[in-house]
Amino acid sequence: MSEKKEKNHKNAKGKDEVRKEKQIENKKQEKNEVIEIPIPGKAIVVALLLLAVVVGFVAGQYYAGKGESKSGTGEVISEKEAGVLAKNTFLQSISDYYKSMGMEFDPSSLDVQVSNVKKYNDYMYEITFTVNGNEYPQPMYLSIDGKDAFLGRIPVVKEFKAPSLNITKSEKPEVKINVMSFCPYGNQAENALKEVIDLLADKVDFVPYYIIYKGENPYQKGEDVEVNGEKYWSLHGNKELYEDIREKIIYELYGIRKWAEFVVKVNEQCNLENVETCWKEVAQEVGIDVSKVEDEYNKRFNDLVLQEYEATAAQGISGSPTILINDYTYKKSRTAEAFKQTICDAFVEPPEECGSVKLSEEESAVQGSCG
Repeated sequence: MSEKKEKNHKNAKGKDEVRKEKQIENKKQEKNEVIEIPIPGKAIVVALLLLAVVVGFVAGQYYAGKGESKSGTGEVISEKEAGVLAKNTFLQSISDYYKSMGMEFDPSSLDVQVSNVKKYNDYMYEITFTVNGNEYPQPMYLSIDGKDAFLGRIPVVKEFKAPSLNITKSEKPEVKINVMSFCPYGNQAENALKEVIDLLADKVDFVPYYIIYKGENPYQKGEDVEVNGEKYWSLHGNKELYEDIREKIIYELYGIRKWAEFVVKVNEQCNLENVETCWKEVAQEVGIDVSKVEDEYNKRFNDLVLQEYEATAAQGISGSPTILINDYTYKKSRTAEAFKQTICDAFVEPPEECGSVKLSEEESAVQGSCG
């Protein structure tokens, strides 16, 4: 090698070493810097898209291979709560990702807003965001109990399957409808279940039970009845208790279809103030013999109070509605279609109606309370 070439080679080698030293030093400094994500534009979209898959695993518990959530059996959170939780999860997930790389994330560099929250299916909410004024291209899916989250749209999400419900299957499933006649949430369930009863009454054993408490009414003094020396009461007072017993009698005399037709109209037309006369008008409207119901009421009132109390108390049931499907406690949304799907899961061999008929997916509005 000539002297000139050797000199140029040494100079090039020296520059490479200096460059490598600078790169090492820069990496050391980067670990102590706060990362600021660029303001609107393609850069932020690309950067966050690269994070989406990683964030999905950090944000929640989702079995992408199976398409199943580990939760889905807890209480349902509201859409407002889902939005707040999703936003916090979104920001925390990005922060956790950067921390895993030895860096820090400055949340003030992102203006994250929830743009929409909606039910994706019976098990998940779908939440969309804007980031620094731009629509973020990946929605977040949050389980309806708020415990699991997944960020990003991939084909398996469209194939999301319900978690195993562990319902005992039978040839003719039994559905126990535990309610109070004037609990708004119980009425909401009754309204939805009427569609299912109309569809499957010949193939499912639907039985209503009324929640009655034993002892002196702690909320409304004097609003209880005495049976065999013991006091019994209903949450909304004696008028509710009387209606509970009438509705049970109508079920026993006329069967589940007529019971469902009657209670839905009572839910629409009657209240605690007028029920003592209103129920008679509804009964006549749907073809129920008022005198026959009153005769049974006068003969069997005490026995039916004890019967309903014992049936619900034996299973520790105190909340309305408590819907048991082959003794599995139903916890999904109170829509006709959601009830139908779960009841159909309880068949050894689901009837044709389970797959050929789709029912309403809207929940009726609820006003009032059960407490």
